Amino acid sequence: MGKHDDDDDDDEKVAYSSNARCCKEEEEDDILSPTIRAFCHFVTSAKFRKEVNMFFDAHCEGFEDADVDSEQRLEWTGVFEKFTQLIEKLLDDFCGVHQLEPRGVFGMVQRARRSGMLDDEFLPSILSITEYAYFVEQMGLMAREDNNLRRARDLANNTMESKDGENISGVWRIATKDGALELTDVKAGLDRYLAAVGVPRSLCGLFRGSLFSTKGLVVAQERGTVTFISDTITGRHKQVFTTDGQRRDVLNAGGIRSPWVASLDAGGRVVVRSLKPSGLSKGCAIVYTWELVGPHLRCTAEVERPDGIVVHEFFYKRQPVPKKRDAGGGPHK
Repeated sequence: MGKHDDDDDDDEKVAYSSNARCCKEEEEDDILSPTIRAFCHFVTSAKFRKEVNMFFDAHCEGFEDADVDSEQRLEWTGVFEKFTQLIEKLLDDFCGVHQLEPRGVFGMVQRARRSGMLDDEFLPSILSITEYAYFVEQMGLMAREDNNLRRARDLANNTMESKDGENISGVWRIATKDGALELTDVKAGLDRYLAAVGVPRSLCGLFRGSLFSTKGLVVAQERGTVTFISDTITGRHKQVFTTDGQRRDVLNAGGIRSPWVASLDAGGRVVVRSLKPSGLSKGCAIVYTWELVGPHLRCTAEVERPDGIVVHEFFYKRQPVPKKRDAGGGPHK
């Protein structure tokens, strides 16, 4: 057993540093322990991601109907055991440096996830990598990737103008520039946004460098629904919203259900509102407004907090559908 496996109270202390979510933002930084922060960097490394993506690509056949909420097949358990063995193998070097057993690392990660202090989108996508729900979602999305890309492309080509406004379907990638035109700010503006949604400052650089230079997005907008399949640092995450203005629980990247409301505004823009974002205090909300702006897709993210609203705009450019998956390079390259 790892040196952190003996006492639950000690484990709680090493998993994260404090519960002080009520402190000032400039004082609120390293809520996660140095070991967990090091784990985040390790599992986002190019070597780790390549090995995991190659596993998903090699074993995803038969997972076409895999979904976290659907019936789980017995044969998937055997593949998950192989995946767990791969993760443990990849963790050997990390565990040696930190004098831990893989089991100890897994326990620390799970406790950090249960702390209720993580954001909805970024940290959960890293810290859930050892869990079955993460495995099933990645395998299912990898198995259906070609179909999902084709569906989004066809919707974009065939229904560029929907009854309620412009259709945002398509295969997209985040864009910082288009010629001389400045688009997504991935520097100070992005750091303010990440801090507002609850990402520790010590990890903002990791997310900025690992995700926001190449983040892909697949959107399928059909009558009454919109599906987003977005790249995360460790794979993909799918969310389906019914745009009728009714409150529904939707899974976040960490497999936790939280209430959302999705609708179309008077101009036909897709507006998605997270009513209880994880890691933020009561009364906070995050609103995402999606619309076409010329050749680009713009997402205006508004983080509503008691001390004010933080707004950040993300721009995406259309991408050609790849001929086949790139198992080594990650999704949607």
